[in-house]
Amino acid sequence: KLHWQARRFADRGKPFNIENPAGNVVAGLNCNQNDLSAAIGIVQLKKLPGIIANRRKVGKTIKEGLTKLKAVSLGWQTPDSECVYWFLRLKLDIDAISVDKKTFCDALTAEGIPVTESYRHIFCEVPWFINKAVFGTSGFPWNCSDYKGPREPQFKIDNVIKVGDTHFNIYMHENYGQREIDDILTAVEKVENAYLK
Repeated sequence: KLHWQARRFADRGKPFNIENPAGNVVAGLNCNQNDLSAAIGIVQLKKLPGIIANRRKVGKTIKEGLTKLKAVSLGWQTPDSECVYWFLRLKLDIDAISVDKKTFCDALTAEGIPVTESYRHIFCEVPWFINKAVFGTSGFPWNCSDYKGPREPQFKIDNVIKVGDTHFNIYMHENYGQREIDDILTAVEKVENAYLK
């Protein structure tokens, strides 16, 4: 029992050895490193500026290529900010197409595009938050005398849910070139044209 609890905590509360979980079951750290991982990480940190620059170039090129489409666009970005594009979050105008988001994303996947239809990772929806099980059954931090927030926290997250319902992600890589960019844009345009009202 203790082994599984430790493993869950060490990997962000993932529900290892739990049947039918609804998400991460405890709040936990991301302690999945060893000496080899740390050595690789140090090398990767030196490469990071180039990786970021390449991802920005790919993301901006795809963003510009999407401007001619009617139902698909890049998701909102904070004004005067620069995105790293670890993945492309695309907005789908559901009212402009004749199918649901899942069908649209399945069609993109069939075209060979790496798509995630849903990226709904909302802390207040995970079991450890709902059950106040950050640290076992202690109820901490909500029952701590120093805690000044609500004891029964409820969050109105309508905008978060709306974005989740109308957006999807396309995975990308910093080594993508014009061919991969064209493949993504061609596939998105093809699927949009097939399902546009």
